[in-house]
Amino acid sequence: MPAVATSTVISRTAYVAAARSLIGVKFRHQGRDPVTGLDCLGLAEYAAYLCGAMQPNEFSRGYTRWPDGRVLSAGLAARLVPLELTEVQPGDLYQLRFKRNPVHVAIAACAPDGTPTMIHALYTESGANDRVIEETLMRWHACFVGAYRWPEVIA
Repeated sequence: MPAVATSTVISRTAYVAAARSLIGVKFRHQGRDPVTGLDCLGLAEYAAYLCGAMQPNEFSRGYTRWPDGRVLSAGLAARLVPLELTEVQPGDLYQLRFKRNPVHVAIAACAPDGTPTMIHALYTESGANDRVIEETLMRWHACFVGAYRWPEVIA
């Protein structure tokens, strides 16, 4: 199924800025509203919503209560443009695998000094400080399994 484009075009800078505006929002599994909490897909969607590219929860309908990497991968491939990891630019999405299934997404960004970063809704088993954060890619490289671009995002 091909990526679905909308008539709205957003810049990478605007999308990353929208994601950064959500840093500190608490993590909530299947969260789609920053008032009650966001999960990784909710963060990606809500940042796109803030830019006018979609309605809240438009993209993640059908994502199950229990994370299923196959459902997430199919949804990403249906809505977004697949990329090689070497093609990722700020505003693109990384897909990550933790144990066996790719169940996490993060927004590619860049620190002021040029260091590649990612913005994501962090969940830890302890639950301590679970929230939207921005961090370097250093500890995540082995987890990257795919990358995608919103068709609406331009340079």
